[in-house]
Amino acid sequence: MKNETFLKTKLSLRNKAIEVTEKFNVIFEELGDDLATNSTLDSWTISESVTHVYLVNQYLIKKIEKKIEFLHAGLLNNENEYKESDLSVVNSMLNISVFKIKSLNEFSTKLNYSKDELHLKIIGQFRMLFNLITKVPLDFVNNYLTDMKVISGIRLDGYQLIYFALIHSEHHLNQIINEVSIHELLAKSTKRLKHKNSTKNILVKTYGFIH
Repeated sequence: MKNETFLKTKLSLRNKAIEVTEKFNVIFEELGDDLATNSTLDSWTISESVTHVYLVNQYLIKKIEKKIEFLHAGLLNNENEYKESDLSVVNSMLNISVFKIKSLNEFSTKLNYSKDELHLKIIGQFRMLFNLITKVPLDFVNNYLTDMKVISGIRLDGYQLIYFALIHSEHHLNQIINEVSIHELLAKSTKRLKHKNSTKNILVKTYGFIH
């Protein structure tokens, strides 16, 4: 029965990770090398928006990994209270933080990365998030909540942190889509994803295995 713990949550997260990764790949394949086009978020350029995604993901991944280190070192107690994560809490939080609260300065720092470097770094983050869906210890998932900087009083569990990283990334990707007018391209991508072998091909190409 333990293998079935969080089964629904993990399935939802895996599907979202595949969806966001494919969308990100499609967008970056079509973007030119110059990412200085204005985006729709506070007049950020596309480069600044993508860099913001990278910085937020890096923060969240480090947060999760640090808690796992504490758990393995015996610095966190195991309460063994398992329940499916409420991912809808993250959707509500994102709606508030993105549209009503400006990004913290530490997540708006300019980085001198090329388009290809940003692409590789964020794809690497998506791989890490995908792996964390399976590798995060069950003892950590619900029992250790993390305070979120953007909204006071909001605390997320392990899977909620992963989900926040994915849908926050997707939010900014959607802004870029609207700005560079590639709706037609995404329609083609969606059609391709419906092909019976699309999920298998994405997993093999992106994560190097079939599950």
